[in-house]
Amino acid sequence: MPVGDTFRLLSFFDGPKLVVLNHAFAKQTRRIPRSDIRLAEQRKQDYFRRKQQ
Repeated sequence: MPVGDTFRLLSFFDGPKLVVLNHAFAKQTRRIPRSDIRLAEQRKQDYFRRKQQ
């Protein structure tokens, strides 16, 4: 169960001024689940792939 209203945002930089937020979830523990990290990495790869098109 989520505790309180605490959320984690995963993001990355696209250049020196643009921050892309690509995943958010309710914080349940101190560690970020590997599945959430994998999802954020997949979205980052997809973002840059689409940007090249």
